[in-house]
Amino acid sequence: VHDCAEYGARRVVIASTPRYSHALAIYADALSHLVLSEQPSVVLMENSADTKEILGRVAVLSESPIFTDISGIQFTETNDVMITQEVLGGSTIVTSHVFASTVLATAQPNIVEAYDSPVPEMVETLHVTPSGVGDSIKVIQGARSSGDNRPQVTDARIIVAAGRGVGEKEDFESLVLPLADILNSAVGASRAAIDNEWCGRENLIGQSGHTVSPDVYIALGISGAIHHRAGMQNAKHVIAVNTDADAPMVNMADLGVVGDVHQVIPQLISCLREHYG
Repeated sequence: VHDCAEYGARRVVIASTPRYSHALAIYADALSHLVLSEQPSVVLMENSADTKEILGRVAVLSESPIFTDISGIQFTETNDVMITQEVLGGSTIVTSHVFASTVLATAQPNIVEAYDSPVPEMVETLHVTPSGVGDSIKVIQGARSSGDNRPQVTDARIIVAAGRGVGEKEDFESLVLPLADILNSAVGASRAAIDNEWCGRENLIGQSGHTVSPDVYIALGISGAIHHRAGMQNAKHVIAVNTDADAPMVNMADLGVVGDVHQVIPQLISCLREHYG
């Protein structure tokens, strides 16, 4: 709550509802109640599978339009909302002028920068009567992620991503993971790395995976096919290491290193370890 006030949130509303494990419908109940009673201009959430499901339910319950994976949002002089999205693998930008009392949207990570703007804290409790959908929810245990302590690709400031050019799973574990740990970064992967089972699908970046906007994106052995670039082209700075000087990823990079990752990365790891002690 304190952090919200530090960044300018004049009201913080905490919903009081029964707790259910993984009950996204319950969260949608509370949020739709708030939308209907407060009529906010915009409801903005992070871009994830969970938030898309929550806002999808809220869209039905509140009869509001929903936009996912947006890359920009602004208001017109008449307080209408303008939504920007990248479509067709990032090759086309669509701007939608929305005429609605409330617009629901999930946003790509890091599309805006937070600035300190302290205001007095005002915390309210929203008492919501559940619709009863929580009583019918069943939690099915499935596969769990690896559980490492690295940041998630969706909100990481630095991402070290691996592609086919890294070589084998052993190279991935001896080069990519140590570099990511030194930089306290997330680990990303191209489709080839996922298909070779070097890491889990939660690491996939691209048109069929996550869309990310980190401060720094380090692409190791990634040629830069359009379906991969669609997921990372909003990175603020791109560093690419590849043996092919004409690879699309090298051409789009702010810093392109033409060389073998098996020679470049061990030297980089050694220098970083010496620098950080």
